[in-house]
Amino acid sequence: MKKAGMAMVLLTMAVFHVFSADDVVFSEGFDTPEAVAKYGPGDGISFVPEGGAGGSGCIRFHRDTVGDSWLLIPIDPAELRGRAIQVEAMMKAEKIAKPSPGYMGPKLMLNLQSPGENSHSEQEKVHGTYDWRKFQVFAQAASDVEKAVLAIGIQHGQGTLYMDDVKITLVPTGETEAFVPPAAPLPTRTKYRGMMSGYDLREADIRDFALDFGGNLLRWQLLRGKADTSTPELYRAWLDAELDKLDAVMPALKKYGVKVAIDLHGGPGTNQDRFLTNQLSWDVPNQNLFVETWEKIARRYKGNPMIYGYDLLNEPREDNYVYEPDGALEWNRLALRTAKAIRAIDAEVPIIIESAKGGGPAGLKTLRPVNLPNIIYSVHIYSPHTYTHQGITAAGRESRVVYPGSIDGVEWNRDKLRQTVQVVRDFQLKYNVPIFIGEFSAIAWAPGAERYLEDCISIFEEYGWDWTYHAFREWTGWSVEHGGVFENQFPVENSPRKQVLKKYFERNRE
Repeated sequence: MKKAGMAMVLLTMAVFHVFSADDVVFSEGFDTPEAVAKYGPGDGISFVPEGGAGGSGCIRFHRDTVGDSWLLIPIDPAELRGRAIQVEAMMKAEKIAKPSPGYMGPKLMLNLQSPGENSHSEQEKVHGTYDWRKFQVFAQAASDVEKAVLAIGIQHGQGTLYMDDVKITLVPTGETEAFVPPAAPLPTRTKYRGMMSGYDLREADIRDFALDFGGNLLRWQLLRGKADTSTPELYRAWLDAELDKLDAVMPALKKYGVKVAIDLHGGPGTNQDRFLTNQLSWDVPNQNLFVETWEKIARRYKGNPMIYGYDLLNEPREDNYVYEPDGALEWNRLALRTAKAIRAIDAEVPIIIESAKGGGPAGLKTLRPVNLPNIIYSVHIYSPHTYTHQGITAAGRESRVVYPGSIDGVEWNRDKLRQTVQVVRDFQLKYNVPIFIGEFSAIAWAPGAERYLEDCISIFEEYGWDWTYHAFREWTGWSVEHGGVFENQFPVENSPRKQVLKKYFERNRE
């Protein structure tokens, strides 16, 4: 097999090229001694004639003691920029010891390096002895990736590993036309300021939110909670019940002038971690149900002036994705497909798309903009996580983590926060699209939380981004109406954090 090339992906501020089919950018079967030798000598590396998965040659990596026996193969980064990538290989093992740390050992890894980011995407770790089986790795390359390296073999491990049919494929984008930035100028002033909705809000809560706090936007969570949504029928029934709850407060929302961003906080078949991020389902029927869900919501709320936007999925993740030509879609293509389905029903209500790195800012480096009208791009800000989530995670249980200050060896202050969201600002300016900060917060007992919120909001306001704080009358640990510690929260009057929010909510009255 020979290495295959492709035209460079050209990504500009105005348009990106369209690829409708998968492209192979690297392919090696190690069928001959020369095929092994051309990647350079290495400890314990040899050619095995007729030892491959299909009876042809293959490459062998061997270590009697713990150490390295691997190849680092440069890949032209220009061929990967702005694309979803699948790396695959056939692998066979003999007595591969379980290493420490666990990410060592048998290795099929793509290392992508871009300014400020160094990612290592690698295969599922299987140790011991096993016959030929296919392993796959999914990665997203940023448009500014500067270096790409394919690593194969054994890293800091022991045993024997055979590899064959190593391939890097670019996943189709799904676009049928080039992206054209919207013509409308970017907003220069924040228009909507609010909070995440809590559980079972009633008219009195909406009144308090609008009149006491001064908010004009709720990011309305459609929460699965403990509901059984394990079948399509159960999921549809859960969805109907959640939408009925929203409809019940719609008169109050209209009365007090509060818009809602409908947030699908749990998708069909998605796996949620403790922070309620959504690992996408790679089951095609579940993805069909995801699209169907948004078609139902769009039909129900089309023309409703109180809908700020349709937030497709809370904090999506695409771990362990495997590309198949007729299989499930990674987030970029699934978001595109869903947005098109909504636009076929509702041409007006904005569609909100979050990044596939759990909604984090860095995910915008690999999020592809959608060539449809009225699209808003959203991220969540919990940086540094050690500070914002102290007590929930192990951090902060023994001694409090203070902001501003040194956190995890980094000096965190307003300038560092601005640096963290620069990737968001860059995305906005590059594609001329609006930004919505769907979540940000600091836990109630975090020292300096009011300063943290002030610094975050002042940056959002400077850039004209709409925002919603997490959260209003949900868990008391996030509540600005409560204080305390992780083990015990209690109501407080006019906390410093609430004062910060109300200061900016006053601008909603201008």
